[in-house]
Amino acid sequence: TSKNQGDVSYDAIVKGGSNANRIVYTTHDDMKGADAADVTLPTQEEQASTASRTGAALQALIESKTALDNPSGSAMMNADTSKNQDQKTQFIKYKADPKAPGYNPAAATRVIQMVPAQVDPMMPPKHKHLKAPPGPAEDPVPVLHA
Repeated sequence: TSKNQGDVSYDAIVKGGSNANRIVYTTHDDMKGADAADVTLPTQEEQASTASRTGAALQALIESKTALDNPSGSAMMNADTSKNQDQKTQFIKYKADPKAPGYNPAAATRVIQMVPAQVDPMMPPKHKHLKAPPGPAEDPVPVLHA
């Protein structure tokens, strides 16, 4: 494409693709800001809200990074299982089938004690984490030289 004066516009490459619906500044005239008198400082409420949002975003980022340091998984479940094993123990009463081999009429009614299975805390995980494929590549960022 060309500009109004007939010169070639090289910024059409940068303004296409995923930047088609964005404002892209490609010349120094685009980057010139307003006068210092036109710029107003933020109010105390705006500063406080921006500071709180920034703090919350940083806290979420730190928590996501340190989440791997907290113990979880089968070791914690095993610890919980061993704590309340008496509460999770069940007794099941049933009658044996008379047609089954080895049937004893003296022991027709039977009781089974069901306890939670112990989990080895050193056992490797039984599932595999798969990485998600990366998203589409971004267009190159325009670099303005002096």
